[in-house]
Amino acid sequence: MKDNAPPLPEDGRCELTGQIVETDKDWTPDHNHETDQFRGWIKKNVNKAMGTLGDSLRGMLRAAIYLSGGNFDEVRAELDTLEYQNGSPDYFED
Repeated sequence: MKDNAPPLPEDGRCELTGQIVETDKDWTPDHNHETDQFRGWIKKNVNKAMGTLGDSLRGMLRAAIYLSGGNFDEVRAELDTLEYQNGSPDYFED
């Protein structure tokens, strides 16, 4: 996967979290395990966390619902906010 992946992001940020990746050894190429298609360069610990959640949208959403205390409206509002911000400079700001 690494050999066929595009170059690392020029801004040095994880493509999922937006966090600065400090060292080259902290990067990993993320890919879809069913299609083997490259998704992006992310921090290794973020990739491990996603894998622990099943590397699935369902697992990630279950974690979000758990973190919200079961408040589906809060999760929906957060998704709406991300959809609105997607692609803007403050996409990764909390």
